[in-house]
Amino acid sequence: MMKKTEITWDSPSGDKITAKIIVEKCIINNSTLLNAVKNIGCDLDSSWDIQQETHDYMTIQIYCNDTFITRSNGIPSKHIPLHYAKNGCFAKINNVGIRKEQYNEIMNFITKANKSMLTFDYLRIKGQEFKKELKELEDLKQKYNTNDKNFTNNTLNGLCHKCGTFCYGDCEANFVP
Repeated sequence: MMKKTEITWDSPSGDKITAKIIVEKCIINNSTLLNAVKNIGCDLDSSWDIQQETHDYMTIQIYCNDTFITRSNGIPSKHIPLHYAKNGCFAKINNVGIRKEQYNEIMNFITKANKSMLTFDYLRIKGQEFKKELKELEDLKQKYNTNDKNFTNNTLNGLCHKCGTFCYGDCEANFVP
């Protein structure tokens, strides 16, 4: 399912600013891909044991007088530099400052869109994905024999426990013996 909207306002300099927002949630069926991979004789690792998975997508595109300016795949950031705040901005989308009214409109749309697209099947499959991630995390904790409170956050954020950096597995992929 997909929800779209456009929010338009005038900038202090009189330009027409448009935010085009797309929010999508769907369930992807992996069985066709799994069968194709098996048919060509490839081995699958254990991460492919879920037949279905959720797909979440959100993008905000900003236009000024119908000219594309920037795109963000995340919600507007309220962590803004001082010069943005001095100019009346409450948040920013990449390098574009927005006022509180526009921030609230954008966030209200995103929240309502996300809520309206939640189905039982989506939540069931999302729950299976979370259980799988938790099991993988517990396995890593046992493997590295740690109870460090930061281990979970660092692992979820991409910390590699082999090389100690946030390489997202590149150290193993690029390893040349």
